[in-house]
Amino acid sequence: MIPNGCVEQCPGCRYRQLSPEESDARKQAWAEQCLVGLGPIAPIASPSKRWGYRRKVLLHAEYGENGWRLGLLKRRGWDSELIEIPNCPIHAPELNVTFHVLKNLLNQQPNLPLAFVLASGPLLTLVLKCKENKVHKEWARGTEKLLKEQGVEGLQLNWNPSAGRRPVSSRHQEIIFGPKLAHDGEGFYGALSFRQQIAELEKLAARESERFLAGLGQRRIVDLYSGSGTTLRLWEKLGWDCVGVELQGDAVEAAAKNAPLSLLLKGKVEQRIPQLDEWLGKSEEGFVLYTNPPRTGQGPAVNEWILSARPAAIAYLSCNQKSLAADLHALAPMYRVQRVLPLDFFPQTDHVESLTLLRLQ
Repeated sequence: MIPNGCVEQCPGCRYRQLSPEESDARKQAWAEQCLVGLGPIAPIASPSKRWGYRRKVLLHAEYGENGWRLGLLKRRGWDSELIEIPNCPIHAPELNVTFHVLKNLLNQQPNLPLAFVLASGPLLTLVLKCKENKVHKEWARGTEKLLKEQGVEGLQLNWNPSAGRRPVSSRHQEIIFGPKLAHDGEGFYGALSFRQQIAELEKLAARESERFLAGLGQRRIVDLYSGSGTTLRLWEKLGWDCVGVELQGDAVEAAAKNAPLSLLLKGKVEQRIPQLDEWLGKSEEGFVLYTNPPRTGQGPAVNEWILSARPAAIAYLSCNQKSLAADLHALAPMYRVQRVLPLDFFPQTDHVESLTLLRLQ
């Protein structure tokens, strides 16, 4: 049986009908299959809370004869159907309430060119498939009272005429009301910033990384794809010299607040290699590396830099076992995997992340 609130046609959670044990076994097997022969793999770490954990959600929006609908697309070849998910049980309950209130407000605006709705904690973004428009801004400002009553701290509009496979435009985000950055128990973050959804496992991965990297006695660290700076803040607390590289704009702004002592380099990692070399060249001391790349992995240019820069150890948090395997094979001439820890950051789905610990041979 599917859980209460699940819509049978929803394509979002492939493992929702499995028991926790069955789900863990499948994810463990997938990690072992992708990473076979690369190093020892520990049993998967699972969270204590498997439902109601998602506080960052992107939904498609579509207007029809019954008003606005918010949900996920189910694709059939070239065709697709929007499946509405008004009471999704993996969403934090307050987000489902926010979406209900938002739908009522949207139904007053049938001609709004709305393509997506993005919720990131108390920050709400409406992605409009058009250029900046004063009429839409005025309507959005009129929603402030009702949305704030539901705990929404900020509303932003994302002007993106080409919204589709890439839902948001990183250069056309406009604040309608509220702060640019929100704050939770883990630090500051922006509406578009990447966020781990389960703090329990995020802290576990950080502790494991800290224990491993600190054991080498180094006091300098390079943090690649550093996001909002939650790991940079950890390295700062250890008294280390830190440099982080991050492309996403509001994540860099959040990192400046979360880790004010770190050097932050904005841009793609492969484009900031000269600045990294300059920073490393200021001292003859060694360094360690923490990296958390997107699903595509690090890629050849970054792996080649790592092999030339020779960090004493690497903690690599990956959300894609296949790209992780490719990167580990690329690093294998100089680095040996000490341990791989699979992490179930997305219960009910078929996704699994892994923390890999590597040491220079």
